[in-house]
Amino acid sequence: MKRMLKGTITRHRGYWCLRYRERIREGDTILTVQRSKRLAPVDAMHKTRRSVQSIAEAVLEPINKTQSLYVAMRFGEFVDRIYLPFIESKRRPSTVRGYKQMWLRYLNLRCASWLMHDVETRTIQTLLDQIEREDRLGPQTMAHIKHFLSGIFHFAIAQTTFPKVRLIR
Repeated sequence: MKRMLKGTITRHRGYWCLRYRERIREGDTILTVQRSKRLAPVDAMHKTRRSVQSIAEAVLEPINKTQSLYVAMRFGEFVDRIYLPFIESKRRPSTVRGYKQMWLRYLNLRCASWLMHDVETRTIQTLLDQIEREDRLGPQTMAHIKHFLSGIFHFAIAQTTFPKVRLIR
């Protein structure tokens, strides 16, 4: 039996918002968390709940399209538990060591708590800008970080376990 998310459309501070529950993997446990997304401002185009129903369905569609047992995964957990072990079997030890150092030094604290299906191109670009600004890295190091992130998402898309993952290039 497939479990479909429906959600509830509410009005909050001048916006129509969609509230729904989502299952998230935290280590070996699965938590159910309440999520909320802004759909549209309450204005002449969006006066009623029905007027934003199609927007809400578009938000829930990627999650509902996947397996009925879909569980969201945090970005850090995906990298630590799935991507890096996969890379260890495919790359040389020096490359694996470089990837792990890059993950721990520049990325882990900044993006490990993100949910995989919420990551978008603009989120990654903001992250890269922040790293460049705060750590004052050269163009070659920034290119390595960007390619590392791109490899993570190409692998995630190939796994087809996530309802929405956006490519970075």
